[in-house]
Amino acid sequence: MRYCSGMGGRKRRDRRIRQEPTWPEFQHVERIKRQALELKRAEAELADTVRFARLQGLTWTAIGEAVGTSRQAATKRWGGEAS
Repeated sequence: MRYCSGMGGRKRRDRRIRQEPTWPEFQHVERIKRQALELKRAEAELADTVRFARLQGLTWTAIGEAVGTSRQAATKRWGGEAS
C-alpha cells in the first residue's frame, strides 16, 4: 500500500481506485494459473511414481535421495499414501 506525506507530516493512505488489470498483468496471472495447474499435475504424478516404487520395493532412503531430501522427509511427505 502506498503512503504519502500530508499536511503536518502525517501519513495517509493513497486512495487509488483498483483498475482492471493491464495486458501484461493479465498475462502474468494467466501464466501463474497455468503453472500452478502444471505443478499440481506433476505432484500427483510424482506421488503415483513413489507409490509404485514402494510397491516394487524401493527404499525411502533411495526415494529421498532421488528428490534431494532425507528418508524421513520422504516418508513424511508420501508415507501415508505410499506405504
